[in-house]
Amino acid sequence: MALPNIKKLIELQAFIQQLRAVKRTAYIPGTDEKENDVDHSFSLAVTAWYIASGSDNNYDTEKILQYALVHDMVEVHAGDTYFLADISTLNAKKEKEAAALRQLEADWRDQFPEMIQRIKEYENKQTKEARFVYAVDKIMPLTIHANDNWRTWREMDVDPHAAFKIKKEKLPVSEEIAKYLTEIEELMMSYEK
Repeated sequence: MALPNIKKLIELQAFIQQLRAVKRTAYIPGTDEKENDVDHSFSLAVTAWYIASGSDNNYDTEKILQYALVHDMVEVHAGDTYFLADISTLNAKKEKEAAALRQLEADWRDQFPEMIQRIKEYENKQTKEARFVYAVDKIMPLTIHANDNWRTWREMDVDPHAAFKIKKEKLPVSEEIAKYLTEIEELMMSYEK
């Protein structure tokens, strides 16, 4: 594959700006600005790399970084869905994200096939690195909420017990992250309405 020309680099930057436009639920701690998908993906990449560096699991760091950077790219077309959304929204998420992946594939398969491959591997949790990044993605936002004194949860009147139940079901996909379960529960229960 040849180096991309400047037109392709401009298209990639436009795509990244679309990703930046996807707003998430959490605030950037200490501000009134909501986190966006670029902020989130960068934070996830560094957090996953940090945790993996202490693991004996011989993770491929390059794959971890790639999965973290691409894991939410479908949200350019599908939008972000908060894990505590109503059931109909959560049920629609898979279909919206599948359609978004088809659109990304049509847009980028010839220009950036490795990106599409990594998104698919992540979505299907095909590798231990994909499962690891998936699990880190389920706990990392909690640390952001905790750093902001649970402001988002206070505004949304979140029940920490219901939230923990949902998170708990998703963590066993990664042995390392499942080890954090007790600490995660303590952290989530520290939230007081």
